[in-house]
Amino acid sequence: MDARAEGVSVNGLITSVLTKYHDWDRIADRARFISIPESFLIGLLGLAKGDEMARIVAEVGPTCIRENMLVWFKKGDLSEFIAWISLYSKYSGLSVDVSTDETSTVVMKLVGHLEEKWSKFLATMITQTMESLYRINPKIQALNNLIVVTFQLPSGKKLRTSK
Repeated sequence: MDARAEGVSVNGLITSVLTKYHDWDRIADRARFISIPESFLIGLLGLAKGDEMARIVAEVGPTCIRENMLVWFKKGDLSEFIAWISLYSKYSGLSVDVSTDETSTVVMKLVGHLEEKWSKFLATMITQTMESLYRINPKIQALNNLIVVTFQLPSGKKLRTSK
């Protein structure tokens, strides 16, 4: 039984399945997300030479992310971007932690099983999107299993923590 393997009750498993459907699956279908094996994606990313990946991400990434935020949240501001990254991370097997200190410095950590190319791809996507859509130049540290994004909120801005 799946519930026992997951270490939860049957009701807990049903709740998690319905939550995933509500948060992700029903909208991912409308947004035309596709599923491909991780090894295939890593292989595709491995074919990019030099700065090809950065060029491709710069060309299509911010538009794609903005469209997804509008489908999920009906808005595309910085809070929705953080919410989208958090939601995407949750359902792609990453954990995410976002904190803001008293100086309005935001630190977002994505942790999980990340190959080097996938880590660099995500870091580039986040950087390009933040620069293009919000005129924010984040500091990014991309390691195999960790991406740390640090940036300063624009003056007077606050992040909303719920959708």
